[in-house]
This record gives sequence, C-alpha cells and structure tokens, in this order.
Amino acid sequence: AYFASWPTVSEFDCRITEVNGSGDTAYIVGRYTMTIAMEEGDPVMDEGSFFEVRKKTADGSWLFHRDMFKSDLPAAH
Repeated sequence: AYFASWPTVSEFDCRITEVNGSGDTAYIVGRYTMTIAMEEGDPVMDEGSFFEVRKKTADGSWLFHRDMFKSDLPAAH
C-alpha cells in the first residue's frame, strides 16, 4: 500500500551485498538505484542502501519481517 502512493518508478536496480542468518531468521543487505518518473518535470534519480530481515514460515517461504531503506542523496529543498 505504501508504494502504491508513489509516482511511477521507471527504472530500478537492486544489488544484494550480503546474506546471512541462523535458523528461521535471515538478513539481507544491499544497494539500490532507481529513477522516478514525475508527472511534471525531469525524472528523479535516487540511490541508497537497504536492510531486510526475513522469517521462514511453516510452509518454507521466507517473508519480510522488517524492511528498511535509505537514500544516500541529500534531501531536495
């Protein structure tokens, strides 16, 4: 629902740099770049990092438990 309110992401790249964990908990660290197509004006490019924690369920799938991302670029004024 959160991302449904965003403008259209026209390009997205995600690179996982680390995966680790134990038992039914795993974490994933990585970097992303994306381009957001604005309704008016030039596209907005962003790059940053993310951290995910996933939990293994009874059926063997790994679901998001926590997900966090941050831009490395300064905020626009």
